[in-house]
Amino acid sequence: MVRMADPAAIIFDVDRTLVDLQNFTDYGAALADLEDLLGQPGGADVPHADWDAPTLACMAILVGLAGDPRWYEASGLVAAHERAAIPGSKPMPGLASAGAACGPVPYALATLLPADVAREALAFHGFDVDVVIGRDPHIRPKPSGACLVEAAARLGDRKSTRLNSSH
Repeated sequence: MVRMADPAAIIFDVDRTLVDLQNFTDYGAALADLEDLLGQPGGADVPHADWDAPTLACMAILVGLAGDPRWYEASGLVAAHERAAIPGSKPMPGLASAGAACGPVPYALATLLPADVAREALAFHGFDVDVVIGRDPHIRPKPSGACLVEAAARLGDRKSTRLNSSH
C-alpha cells in the first residue's frame, strides 16, 4: 500500500486502475460505428498510451470532435460498446479496499469513460463514488489535467494526489 502524505483528496483513474473495462470493450466495433457515422474521420493527436490501435483511434476521434455537435452521438456510440463490456469487466486488485483505504479523505474519479458508464462499471463490482469526471466535450481529457482540476474543485480541494495506471 502506498502511503500518502495527508492529501486533502484523492483522485482515481477508473479503467485498469480500479476496474479493467478496456480489455473487454470492442473498440474495433466502436471504431467501425464511428466511421459509419462520420465517414473517415480524422482525429486529434493524443499521447501514446498502452492502448491498442482501435482504442487509440476512438479516443483521438472523440478528442478531435470536441466542440462539434456530432461529439455527443459519437461518444454515445463508443459508450454503448463500453457499457456492453461491463458484465465481462474485472475488478483490479485492491478495488474492494480502495474506498476504505482513503479513510476520511474524500475521493473522486477522473476517466476517459463517460461518467455514467464509469459509475455503472464500478457499481457492478460493488464500488460507489460520488464525484466522477468523465468524458465530456467541455473538459479537456487526460492527460491535460483539466479533468483532475475539475474533480479536485468538486471535492473542494486544490492539492490532490492522483492514483493512476498509465496516464
